[in-house]
Amino acid sequence: MVKMQSERKGEIKKEEINILKSQSAMEYLMTYGWAILIVAVVLAALYQLGFFNGTNFITTSCIAESGFTCQKPVMNVTGYVQVDIGQISNGTMTVTGYACTNNTQSPSSFSAYSGTLALVPGQVQQAVVKCPGVGGQIDSAFRGYIWIQYTFAGQSGLVAQIAVLSAVASTPASFVVPPDIYCVGTGASPLTQTYYAPISSTSIGTWTYGGAYPVGMYAAGCSISGGDIYCVGTLSLSPKTQTYYAPVSSTGIGTWTYGGAYPVAMYLAGCSISGASGAGFFGG
Repeated sequence: MVKMQSERKGEIKKEEINILKSQSAMEYLMTYGWAILIVAVVLAALYQLGFFNGTNFITTSCIAESGFTCQKPVMNVTGYVQVDIGQISNGTMTVTGYACTNNTQSPSSFSAYSGTLALVPGQVQQAVVKCPGVGGQIDSAFRGYIWIQYTFAGQSGLVAQIAVLSAVASTPASFVVPPDIYCVGTGASPLTQTYYAPISSTSIGTWTYGGAYPVGMYAAGCSISGGDIYCVGTLSLSPKTQTYYAPVSSTGIGTWTYGGAYPVAMYLAGCSISGASGAGFFGG
């Protein structure tokens, strides 16, 4: 009888121990389960906010090599970078080409997007360079190097790596473009011709046909702001109140969109765009 009671007590203790273990396990899961859930929610929120996007850790900067300056880089979604460059040597450099690479190997070719630039010591010139491998979207990132090809002290074909570039695309394709001149309309039939050409401080490049303007354009004017060209009025077609605009880039003029009617007939007059460098509508 005593033996049976003792065995019974032993079984009860085992059951109590098992219950305590189960309670301990449940408490452990409840305590750390909530912690794991909270961590998972925080990580999901950070992911949604783009915290793990590598571009968030890249800041746009241009670190110049010795003897050069590099400031105010702006990159668009196609990889064109507008940047102010300069040099502090003892003479004038004539820059004939530009290149951008994602490694330190000297480029095999250079492009004269900004035309020939005379870099006088201590002065700054605005240049445009095309960088490879940019993703085509806002926040696409690039890390690499800016190069120039130049003439100095009678020696031509010289090459220099002038800066280390880190950039995040912050503007659409139409914002940073190599400098071009765009012309719309003429007094010759059919009055709808458009042409564009690259320009530099020393020359105008080859003219390219840019497509037809929607209506005859004569004795009115156009101007460019923020990557778009705006045209107001015409003398060639009543009611002479037509306005149109279109995107422009290094590849030409995009599709024209009707901008609504100007309040009165517009010709032999002019307009200008606030904040646009050198912008004006001039008819005549």
